[in-house]
Amino acid sequence: MAVRSNSAVQVVPTVEQYLELGFPGSINQISLERSLDTVRSCVAKLFFTCSLKGHYCLYSKSSFILISQEPQPWIQIMFLFQQSLFPEPLSIQSRSVQFLRALWEKTQAGDAHSFERAMLESTFPQQKDLDQVQLHLEEVRFFDVFGFSEAAGAWQCFMCNNPEKATVVNQDGQPLIEGKLKEKQVRWKFIKRWKTRYFTLAGNQLLFQKGKSKDDPDDSPIELSKVQSVKAVAKKRRDRSLPRAFEIFTDNKTYVFKAKDEKNAEEWLQCINVAVAQAKERESREVTTYL
Repeated sequence: MAVRSNSAVQVVPTVEQYLELGFPGSINQISLERSLDTVRSCVAKLFFTCSLKGHYCLYSKSSFILISQEPQPWIQIMFLFQQSLFPEPLSIQSRSVQFLRALWEKTQAGDAHSFERAMLESTFPQQKDLDQVQLHLEEVRFFDVFGFSEAAGAWQCFMCNNPEKATVVNQDGQPLIEGKLKEKQVRWKFIKRWKTRYFTLAGNQLLFQKGKSKDDPDDSPIELSKVQSVKAVAKKRRDRSLPRAFEIFTDNKTYVFKAKDEKNAEEWLQCINVAVAQAKERESREVTTYL
């Protein structure tokens, strides 16, 4: 993928190679932060935005933020992306390469490879690293809100890829999805049970009734703009009773829900993630308007 050059780096991947690499859209910004892990010196913080930025775009003002414990594969992917923008090999002195080199040097520990050696003398990223990137993106539900548009030849947010669904998502009071879910409830420390309730995802809230019926009294809703993340229950934590469970994390509480089957759980996960992104995008636009 790369050859040695005294003044330039020759990397010209095709679109097909990019899809194989799993390059995940528009990385608007990448930075490194100090890691609390004693083994790793830093982690990568990546900000993804949509390339189209349509009228109902999920990420025109806000960003999808990902924290990676393995920054080097992302720096390599960013390097490949920068090279793909130009027909000629990148100069090692170019501003973009120097920026990535500075990031790379911050990740170094012990006898780790130098930037030039890693970029010029080895095949990168390694397949195992790409597999980990793919797995991480799946775990944080990246593909709920981003997808590759063959027509545009780029990664775009769910709403820009599916403009016909914008009316439903943006219509106040119109449910995006509704139905019964089981909520995990904990009493004291060791007593846990599942309670069936009726849920409605509409506007900026996940509404739920106190009982199984749509006509039961409302309980306190979950404000979507306050949701930090929505994830399927990790496989290592799953057992026979949790093949279709997912979690919603807010500032001060974690909710655990269980759908009727895995397909239904996936539908809820994608709808909630899209609605959360939409709620945060609205909030960002309102803040921008008032500034």
